[in-house]
Amino acid sequence: MFFASDNAGPVHPAIMEKLATANAGYALPYGNDPLMDEVRDKIRDIFEAPEAAVYLVATGTAANSLALATLTQPFETIFCSPLAHIHEDECNAPEFYTGGAKLTLVPGGDKMTAEALRETIAGEQTRGVHGPQRGPRSPSAAASIPCPRFRNLPRSQSPLVCRFTLTVHGSRMRWSR
Repeated sequence: MFFASDNAGPVHPAIMEKLATANAGYALPYGNDPLMDEVRDKIRDIFEAPEAAVYLVATGTAANSLALATLTQPFETIFCSPLAHIHEDECNAPEFYTGGAKLTLVPGGDKMTAEALRETIAGEQTRGVHGPQRGPRSPSAAASIPCPRFRNLPRSQSPLVCRFTLTVHGSRMRWSR
């Protein structure tokens, strides 16, 4: 068994076959080809979001960091567990791509409880205008949200997300698993 990142392993033969098929003939670059049109349509269909902008990136780190950069201002904080993938495995890429947004750890292991999130938010608010402002909530890899925004969000956290107007970041590759 080899438990390193999927970026370190060989390409599956079925994927290589599809790449060879996609490589036949000429097509416009930068996502303007018929194959990318199919990919965008499929993703929009899965998420029931016909107007969604779809961008493919090479790694999960890029996907997480770019997604967080769209949700977070540089002066905000991202609430995550101490074991969250964005805290443990992204080599500070989320902080870099958000322009310096802070990761605020919500105590309690790999899954946030509503009470721990509430206490952490309250603690951040006591810092006033000189501390980071509320930003998104990002679940750990183990608690990732399998579909957009609120579906399957733990019921105990739904009121908090709405009350504090937190956006929710779903970790990479969890949408299709």
